[in-house]
Formats: sequence, structure tokens, C-alpha cells
Amino acid sequence: MRGIINLFNNMSIRSKLITIFSIVFIVGFVFNFIVASNKLRSESESYIVQQAQELTAAMEEVRNGMGAIFTANMYNMQELLDDPDKLFLAVPVVQSLIVGAKLAENADYSFKAPAFDARNPDNTPTQLEARLLNKMKDEDLATIWEIDRETNQLHYLRKVVLDETCMGCHGNLSESLTGTLTDPLGYKMEGWRPGDVHGAFELIMPLDHIDAAINSAAITGGILVSVIVAAGIVLLFFLINIFLNRPINKMIAVLQDIEQGEGDLTKRINSQSKDEIGEMGRLFDSFMSKLQEMFKKISSRSEQVGNASVQISSASEQLAAGAEEQQAQLSEVATTMEQMSAMILEASKNASETRESAQATGATADKGRDVVSRTVTGFETVANTVEQAAQQIQELSKRSEEIGSVIEVIDDIADQTNLLALNANIEAARAGDAGRGLRW
Repeated sequence: MRGIINLFNNMSIRSKLITIFSIVFIVGFVFNFIVASNKLRSESESYIVQQAQELTAAMEEVRNGMGAIFTANMYNMQELLDDPDKLFLAVPVVQSLIVGAKLAENADYSFKAPAFDARNPDNTPTQLEARLLNKMKDEDLATIWEIDRETNQLHYLRKVVLDETCMGCHGNLSESLTGTLTDPLGYKMEGWRPGDVHGAFELIMPLDHIDAAINSAAITGGILVSVIVAAGIVLLFFLINIFLNRPINKMIAVLQDIEQGEGDLTKRINSQSKDEIGEMGRLFDSFMSKLQEMFKKISSRSEQVGNASVQISSASEQLAAGAEEQQAQLSEVATTMEQMSAMILEASKNASETRESAQATGATADKGRDVVSRTVTGFETVANTVEQAAQQIQELSKRSEEIGSVIEVIDDIADQTNLLALNANIEAARAGDAGRGLRW
């Protein structure tokens, strides 16, 4: 079963549809043939049963007609009693048997008159006939029929009911034609009464000709259906190829071109049909349009991202350059501060020497004055330098907030510088007090 499923899964849609169509058509034909065959056989059996019913009814009419003649004293009874053969032919049921036998000679069926305790051994019932006779008696049936499947024959029985015309041979002693319990034909009288059932008329009709007709119809129908199926498969093949396989192959070709090529998203199926395949093609075209639009947006966003990246790179380069420039300015500031420190130390040293010189001798006052002058000049230089440093620090503060801490350090240095300048002024003042009265 799994192998069949795998084989079916590996088939194309066209092959699957043709296979399904063929299987359904053949199964439908077989089912219809079985139903039709059973119906035909049933109708044929019903026709044969009706035919048997009419034939046995005709035999019953013959019996009744002969009985009416017999009871109307239209026969010379003494003559009949003197000639047993004539008497036998005058018996109504015998005439019915003769008519049935004559009809059977010219037809494809046989005739019998099965009965229990039959005087003719040929009429001894078979097992099937005995069962039907008992059933007919037990259920009080006028007729009964059954098909013997082993011999394929229909057995139709119509019961024979005794009447007054039968009592001369089958009744009591008082009704005997011979005055004895032996009838004119030499058989012992049974003591039966009118209304008793004594056997039946039976038609045995073979059904082989019905089966032959059904088989012939089956062969003819099979040939006709085979031609129709073949024509249907060919027609279905072309219809599937036009309305199903062709648009599907077109869609596959577009997908293969997209997958194996350069991803051309402009490909479209452009289906014009209104069926499910056409709807699928239109949905595919709509999807491709949306996909194409999405990639256009992605491409546009990529260009914007690229431009932004270039701008960020340029800004980064400028920031790096600014940082390098700030570093150089910081280095310059540091150098200036070192120079300021050296000058402050030198000024302090000069002030100290001036004080000592002023205290040691007035003669060196002029020299002290010169030193003080130089010191003042140095202080002015330092002040200018500090002012320039402050301007540079303010400029650096404006250019980057990230060097705020450096500016704070520079401010601290400036404060210390002012403090040193104040100290220098104080020292100079002291030196001035020591040299008071001297000319500058």
C-alpha cells in the first residue's frame, strides 16, 4: 500500500487526474454492470416465472375443462370402462399432463407432475420438489417457485387440488367406478377427499440462455465502455493539458527563472482564466508585485543608510581631527604653564634676592629697583600669558564639552598662578618698604 501511495505521489497532476478518472470510470462501470446484470437477471427471472405461471394456469384450465366434460356425462362411461386406455385419456388431469408434455416438447423447458405416493414412479419428487410440495401444503400456497443454483434451473409448481371428478379413482368404495377399492386402471383407491392436494404441475425452466444473454451484453457493453473510456481519457488528456497543465507549467517556468536566474522580480504569469489556477496565478502576480515593491524600499533604505554611513564617517574624521587639535592645544597649554611656573620661580627668587640686597645695602637699591622692574615686567608677561591661556581654555570649552575637566584643571592652575602673583606682589611690597626713600 505504501508503494502505491509513493508511486501516486511521484506522478504528475495530469497523470493523477487521468488515473483517478480511469479508476472511477471503471469502478463505476463495474458497479453499474453488476447492478444492471442483477436487474436484467431479476427481470428475466420474473418474465420466466410469469411465463411458467401462465403455462401452468393453462394446464389447470385444461383440467377444469375436461372435468366439466366428464361431469356432464358427455362420455359413454361403459365404453370407457371397457377400454382402460380411453378411460385413461379421458381423465382430466391426464389431459393436462399430456398438454404440458406436448408444450414442453416444442420449448426449452421440461414438464413434470411430482406427487407423494405417485402411481407413476417418474413423478416421485426429488428432494427439492418434496421440500417445495411440503412448503406449499404447510403455507397453503397455490404456486411456488425456486431457482436451483447448482443446476441453474427454475422450478415452478402449481398445486393440483382434487375435485369430484377424481373420486371415482381416488375416493372411497362408495364412489368407485368398479364397485371395488380398485379403480378401472387397476390401482388401489387412496380414499382421498375433494380439496386434498395431490402433487403439482411443475415446469423446469433452464436459465443458461439468460446467463448467455447477460454475458453477451456484458461483452458488448465492455467493448463499448472501453471505447468510451479510451476516448474519454484522450479527451481528458487534452483538456487537462490545455486548462491545467499548461498554466501550471507556465507558473513553474516563472519560478524556475526566478530561482535559477538573477531573481528577476518583474516576471508575471498574467493568467486570464477565472478558475482556481487563474486565481492562483493572479495571487502569485500580486505577491511578486508586493515583493518587488518591498525590495525597492529596501534598496532605497540601503542607499540612505550608505549616505548616513558616509556622513558618520566624515563626522568621525572631523571629530578625530578636533581631538588631535585639542590635544595639541592642551600640549601647548601645558608647555605655557611650565614656562609660567619657571618664570614664577624665577620671580620669587629675584624677589628674595631683592629683599636681601635691600636689607644688606642701600647701594644695591638701584639694582633692586631694576630687579623689581624686571619682576613687574615678568608679572605682566605672566599675566598676559595667563590671559592668553584663559582665552585658549575658553575656546577649547566652546569646541568640546568633553574637555571640561581639563578646563577646570586649567582654571585651578590660573587660580594658583594669581595666588603666586599676589604673593609676588606682597614680596615686592615688602621690598618696597625696605627700600623706601630710594629713587626708582
